[in-house]
Amino acid sequence: MGQLRDELAKFGWTNYEAACYAALVRFGAMKASRVASETDIRKSKVYEPLNRLEEDGFVKVTDDNPKVYSAQNPRYVMELERQQFEQESKQVLEKLQEAWEIQEELGSDDDHAWVVKGRDGASMELSRLFDDAEESIDAFDNRFAHVSRDVIDTLEKRAEEIDIRLVSGSQALTRLELLQRAGIDARELTELTRSSYYIVDGDKALMRLSSGDVAVMVEDADIATIISRDFEETFKEASEVSTDD
Repeated sequence: MGQLRDELAKFGWTNYEAACYAALVRFGAMKASRVASETDIRKSKVYEPLNRLEEDGFVKVTDDNPKVYSAQNPRYVMELERQQFEQESKQVLEKLQEAWEIQEELGSDDDHAWVVKGRDGASMELSRLFDDAEESIDAFDNRFAHVSRDVIDTLEKRAEEIDIRLVSGSQALTRLELLQRAGIDARELTELTRSSYYIVDGDKALMRLSSGDVAVMVEDADIATIISRDFEETFKEASEVSTDD
């Protein structure tokens, strides 16, 4: 089960999500209380990863009270995650190829892009982008349901100072509604096949693969414009988030 958890982590699963899913694969259908016991996760903390796994379709639940959780076939889960990873990797490569061709035409010797490895490194780079933003942040994040509370807090704070637009999927709807109330133009998109990216002030961009282990940081207005075009199309496709206030 340790190998399964390691593989899931490569696709951006949190430790708790991987632990819960691996336990369900190993022991079969269980109530949340037993999942907590088998994974050494506090019962008060085990519901969040289980709910995310349910929303993503990776576990099935009964209508009983309390619920009983069971894992989807790991073969299908891993194949789905691999397909999404490969699709996002292809999209990042296409954007970088277009950016490289622009730089070849410009003939500049300056470094405008670099790779940040490790989830912590990518998160720190994203935090730096948020702090440095002077006018705007445009973001498409297909795993926004999994971002840390610090990211939420920072976006809420920056929304008082700059324009922020954010698109994510239905699994992040609760967080999108929260940010909408904070003054962020948040939208929901059903089909999440694009790679995640954040664009700051129209001239800087950070692209992340679904694993969260690698991010590509770009500081070039021409390259950021290419990514911005994709965002504008995505933003138009997405639905407005209602807060029912």
